[in-house]
Amino acid sequence: MKIVLMEKRSGTYLKEPGAHTRDLDQAMNFETGQAARRYCCQHKISGHAIVAKFLTRALSDVVLGDSDD
Repeated sequence: MKIVLMEKRSGTYLKEPGAHTRDLDQAMNFETGQAARRYCCQHKISGHAIVAKFLTRALSDVVLGDSDD
């Protein structure tokens, strides 16, 4: 499982501050949803969903929160 920040408008993943990617493998990974939320607050990131992406297709992705919360 990978916890990532997905830009809601484009569906792309945060790769590094100011850069996004469509490739999940290149996306910044967070240990927890709370760590992702803290990162958003520290870097003033908005317009992103915090998403748990499962690496197996058998499980659905789960939205853990929103960067704007």
